[in-house]
Amino acid sequence: MPSWEDEPLADLAKRPLTKEEERAIGPVNWDKLTGVPFKYLDHVMFARMDGVRLVAPPKPSPYANIIVQPLGASDTGMMQLAHKMDYFNLYLLENQGVLDPSRWDVIVRHKRPSGVKRLLASVLPYIEYSVYFAGYFDEAESQDEIEKLLENEPYIYAYDQERIGFEDWIMDFNPPI
Repeated sequence: MPSWEDEPLADLAKRPLTKEEERAIGPVNWDKLTGVPFKYLDHVMFARMDGVRLVAPPKPSPYANIIVQPLGASDTGMMQLAHKMDYFNLYLLENQGVLDPSRWDVIVRHKRPSGVKRLLASVLPYIEYSVYFAGYFDEAESQDEIEKLLENEPYIYAYDQERIGFEDWIMDFNPPI
């Protein structure tokens, strides 16, 4: 299987995009992609944690890029993490050792805030992470079967400050971000 690094836009995923590059690629229509499950392939961090302090590149650079693949498809794409909490959850997953595709299927979804939170949507986190055992989706032959499998509770889950399945020390670790 070819690596995501063989894709035409791979060099763009390894660094923050300039405004011109963002315009050339075109805007992502998140309304169409909200809730669409993507399989995590890799990530490139631009920020880092120094103890409980976030060290980030200057705005408007993202905190990280996540290379993803729609479940049931072969093309790859990139999500830019522009919210601290989305980055922090990725950082926690990396520290847990669950970003290894040979051991885990990490599903990444763009999740829009609902209810009253919609009023603050522009400043809230968007990325939902669900971790399943590797090969969990391999037998699925259709999008309906994939959706059925996604209804099962994941091994690890992270969205905003809601975290399930992490070690106890992570549950108590809330850096000021």
